[in-house]
Amino acid sequence: MVGTDLATTFTVSAGTASFGANPTVSLTFKNGTWTNNPICLANRGDATAPTTGFATTTSTATTMVLTFQGTPQSGTYIFNVGCTGR
Repeated sequence: MVGTDLATTFTVSAGTASFGANPTVSLTFKNGTWTNNPICLANRGDATAPTTGFATTTSTATTMVLTFQGTPQSGTYIFNVGCTGR
């Protein structure tokens, strides 16, 4: 993972195990609590993994949760995230 609470990129490597549907990734903001819950947007930064969608399902003052919609396949998933305060 590289970046800051405002913008970051990170990689999730999925092995060959059997995966459940709709797994989540939780990010904890490094620099502490936002005054108000930020607005966060994310996009996929890879072209080799399946194109299944994902959603930012929770954004609190301390964390953001992404939910992969569907069942992931073995591979590498790169995400780019940007957050702004309100």
